Amino acid sequence: MAHAVPSQVRQLIAILFPDLPQERAAPGEKGHYQATGVRALLDILDDIPDHLIRLPGEDWAFYKANISALQSGWDDRNVASNAVFISPLARQPYRPIYVIDQLLARCPDEAAPSKIIGLEFISDVALRESLLTDISAATSALANHEYKAATVLAGATVEALLLWALQETGEATIRGLTSSAAARPLEEWTLGQIIAAASACGLITGDTKKQAELAQNFRNLIHPGRQLRLRDKCDRGTAYGALAAVERVGTDLASKFSNP
Repeated sequence: MAHAVPSQVRQLIAILFPDLPQERAAPGEKGHYQATGVRALLDILDDIPDHLIRLPGEDWAFYKANISALQSGWDDRNVASNAVFISPLARQPYRPIYVIDQLLARCPDEAAPSKIIGLEFISDVALRESLLTDISAATSALANHEYKAATVLAGATVEALLLWALQETGEATIRGLTSSAAARPLEEWTLGQIIAAASACGLITGDTKKQAELAQNFRNLIHPGRQLRLRDKCDRGTAYGALAAVERVGTDLASKFSNP
């Protein structure tokens, strides 16, 4: 299902309400808007996922209250003149559309949904948040039929998860468990080498290794070489396969690194 992001909504607001920067109002002073513009704004606001409205409690409540005021104006619109009259909340100096626009300016276009659980075994909060954001973006891309983006993001997440696990294990340990370890530093290994080492170290199961290798093969679909790029294309199957690899790798690593 498609969704809107804050920057897109702000772009629409700028088009529909070009005089918004001059919207300072006396307490209780109503603004006059075209009903079609208000309806369009309400619809797209409803399409913003909740996890992108990253505002502290008081501002979040103010954001919601101004949307409610906008909805009330719409409900009370003058159908004959196609007009909507909206007042500022309480004794606030700005009307709801201006306030909504300013609060959206502080919200990101990408963020991990707060309801996503997983990867708790990664203690680095910034890394965990980054990985969850990529998983969320890949999942959204799949839902929007953006199969190439979903495949690429999920494949990159598989690589990042396995690289983290190998770094936690330590190069000395890895080289003691597999004779095929590359001589270069871990960060310079290919995805194939990373998968092989993770398997040799017992970090992932055999079935997960196979799924991760499929994700590795999907990387050829974005190869810059013309023949490799044109031979196959990313589709729903590659996207599902890459996301399945993320799920399996995450599950295996959780069993290895989570505190008992």
